[in-house]
Amino acid sequence: MAGKMAFSMAELKVTVGNIASRTKEFDLSWTGPGTALEKFIHSYIVHWSPANENEVDSVNVGMVTTKTITNLKEGATYKVWVVSVEGASRPTQQYTVITEGEKVSTQTVPGEPGQITTQPSNLNAPNFILEWTPSPGYVDTYSISMKELDRNNKQVNNTVFHKFTTISTQPQVSVHSLKHGHRYDVNITAHKGVLESRRHRETIKTVSTAPGAPRNVQCAGELDTEITLSWDEPDQPNGYIESYRVVTSLYFPPYTQLFSDDTESYGTTHTVKGLEAATNYKITVAAVNDSPGVGSSKEVDCTTADASCESPTNFNVGTITSRKAELSWKRPVRTYGVIQSYTVLVKNDVNKCIQRIVLKCNTCQSPNDNWKNYCLGGTVEKPEIPVTMELLMDENLTVSYTVEELDPDTHYTVLVFASNIRPGHPTNETTVHTIEEGHYSFYSFLVQ
Repeated sequence: MAGKMAFSMAELKVTVGNIASRTKEFDLSWTGPGTALEKFIHSYIVHWSPANENEVDSVNVGMVTTKTITNLKEGATYKVWVVSVEGASRPTQQYTVITEGEKVSTQTVPGEPGQITTQPSNLNAPNFILEWTPSPGYVDTYSISMKELDRNNKQVNNTVFHKFTTISTQPQVSVHSLKHGHRYDVNITAHKGVLESRRHRETIKTVSTAPGAPRNVQCAGELDTEITLSWDEPDQPNGYIESYRVVTSLYFPPYTQLFSDDTESYGTTHTVKGLEAATNYKITVAAVNDSPGVGSSKEVDCTTADASCESPTNFNVGTITSRKAELSWKRPVRTYGVIQSYTVLVKNDVNKCIQRIVLKCNTCQSPNDNWKNYCLGGTVEKPEIPVTMELLMDENLTVSYTVEELDPDTHYTVLVFASNIRPGHPTNETTVHTIEEGHYSFYSFLVQ
């Protein structure tokens, strides 16, 4: 040794502080022997070796007192120690003072949590206990987040539930404020220190219950043989609405169910077809999800529109003179409402209307009889002829009318139709041939 030193070499030992480990590295720090002795230290050498192995790695760090050791194995245990190199002697005679070895283990990333183990029948909203298979190995906590999904498995909003839970033999968490019959995207992550596992992702579906009733059911369109309805989804669907059940009953006699239609989707309109014209119906709409129950609306009253009257029956051409022709007929078999009027049309040989005669009751509305659909223009309007409602509607009475102001020896075509609030179907067109002036013919024939 060159010269004398007034201190013990053991006094040059360092004091190793806390070692912060991660998965493949750790941070090492130490404290030197103090200001008075540090001038006798040339440098520090850090040594590390896998436990139970002879291989040793080392690095001279000079006079710094920290070092990060990298490229280690995840989850392995290492022995680490720091050597103080005495600097008062010649290099070949330098002393090394070794601290006692410290053991440190690199951390292991927590394993991914396993499948959710809560039985589907126990996923009863709004609150239930969610359990899952624990991660392999030790973890500190789990974090759980849940997001609501729509019927197409798309997220409909932000996180609806988020919580950290402490570790237990059977990890679980109490969830709350969820909806009946809805799917949720569940994400579970294990935590160990600052390390996180791979996220376990799984979709759960809470138990569906009977949906609430559809709202604002309305008769949106009423034709003579069909009714279109519209409504709004229930406030509480309690699941994903799959379809709606539209139940149609006769207004009288009451509760005589006619139809029960299941819509093909969750749309909120439906048309009931195959109905009778001018008839009152009671209709309910029930929401259907995947639960056994349904939610039915209150009844709404809907009435089909009047249909067009059928053709008058027993249309007959009676006595024909040079200026007149007698006509008669009876009420149509199916009127689809109250007959408001009869219209008689007389056309000449070029298909122009020369007379339009309307027979109606005093309180009935004038017909929108679309008479121009049967003529190539022209017409001579006659004053409306008042008749009784009994004559219009009694199926046993015969209606008679004599067409006047005709020309002698001329061919005419006549037809008759009844109107409710719509123009009805006409009788077959019938040809009438007036006789020459001064001659009289008395005959009649029934038009089939």
